[in-house]
Order: sequence, then structure tokens, then C-alpha cells
Amino acid sequence: MSSTNKLSSPHSALQTDRIRRWAVRAVLGSWLLVVLAGIGALTAYSNAPGPGATMLDRWPQDTQLTPSTHKRTLLMFLHPHCPCSRSALRQLEQMMASVAEPVAIKFVFYKPAQQTDSWAQSDMWNSANAISPGNLLVDSDGREAKQFHATTSGHVIVFDEDGQCSFSGGITAGRGHEGDSTAYAAAIDVLNGRDVQNRHYPTYGCTIYPSGPGGQL
Repeated sequence: MSSTNKLSSPHSALQTDRIRRWAVRAVLGSWLLVVLAGIGALTAYSNAPGPGATMLDRWPQDTQLTPSTHKRTLLMFLHPHCPCSRSALRQLEQMMASVAEPVAIKFVFYKPAQQTDSWAQSDMWNSANAISPGNLLVDSDGREAKQFHATTSGHVIVFDEDGQCSFSGGITAGRGHEGDSTAYAAAIDVLNGRDVQNRHYPTYGCTIYPSGPGGQL
């Protein structure tokens, strides 16, 4: 009996070791699948534009905003708590370094109707004010955004001196992404008075006026 146990003991130990190795491999494989799925979901989210928006032909009549009549006007519509829009603001600041023509820049910040103006005055408010001091508007309940057909935070609209819309859309290549893109290059061309083939692009960011309570994202 004793000799049988001695003979079977190495075999049992080897089998146990194999089971452990397979268990470790299974755990690592499952972990890798979870990581890859997470990366895939994050990539899909980053590359997903916000709700589609119709491009305007001209400056709308029923608005508090006033266009410039002697230079182009650029509007950027923002949700003050959208993390993606920090990249849009930095992208705009970089973009203006490549624009030789004078531009009137105005920022429109959404706030829910029941909130005070301070709700809209986030860190992005300060960043926008550094780009175009004093040219910021708190947009209660998204009324202005709706007038200009802006549905996604970071949406840029450019109008010429006659009030004609010459560009509409985002200037980033994805949510939170910075760098060159077709839309970014087109916006620069439009602001420098050059013709472009495509003037309408998707915007990557959070919905400006969400349906949730309090306008929370």
C-alpha cells in the first residue's frame, strides 16, 4: 500500500501542476479579452460623432448674438462639463495661429434653465475667455444652440461678413483628440478666405442639451 502511494505521488503532483498552469493561462486569457474589449469600446466611443446637425445657410434672425459685418464670425458651442471639449478649445487656439485674417470669436455655453450662470462658468469658461475676452454667452436651456442647429459640444460655425455660413462642424478628429484633420484644415482655409470642397463635418463631443435632469452628462 505504501509503495503504491509512493509511485502515484509524482504523477499526482505533475497533474496538479498542469492544472494550475492551465488555470493561470485561463485567467490571463480572460483578463486579456476584457482589456481588448475595453480598448475596443473606448476606441469606438472616441470615434463616434455626436448627433447629426443640419448646416445653416445664413445667420438666423431670432438670436441674441450679433455677427460682425467687417470680418468673419466664428461661434463655438460648448457644454461646460464636457471633458472632450477641452481638446476642442486647445485646437481652436492652435488653429487661430494659422489664420492671417481677423476673426470675431464668440463662445456659447449651455446651462439648464433651472441653474444659475455660475453652473456654466467652469474651467473651460476661463480658457475660452483667454482666447476671446468678454465674448462669452450663457445659453439658458440651449436656446441659441438650437437656433444655430448645434447639437454637440465643440461645434464650430463660421459666417462671412454677409452672414453666409461657410463652415459647420467639429475641428477635432475624435472625442478628446488633438492634431491635424480634414475638418481642422478646412476651417483654417475658410477663415483665411480660401475655397473648400466640403464645409460640413461631424462634431465629436457630448450632447449640448441632454435629456437628463439638471443637464448632467
